[in-house]
Amino acid sequence: MIFFHAVKCIMQKREKAWFASSLRSRAQYLGPSPGLPCINEESSKESSIDPTKGPVDAFCLLLLDPEQV
Repeated sequence: MIFFHAVKCIMQKREKAWFASSLRSRAQYLGPSPGLPCINEESSKESSIDPTKGPVDAFCLLLLDPEQV
């Protein structure tokens, strides 16, 4: 039960961070992998993103809990 609550809390933080970013920032996660050549002109166009949908699979939230700086 504790694990489920922790995962749910992390997923909520991930979603909050996603919606806090601009649409332009979110669109970066829909593009091709960096360093790969563009095969056609369509792949270089900015992908359309639905502003009401949650984070895409490629979006990761890194949470740090430093003990000392």
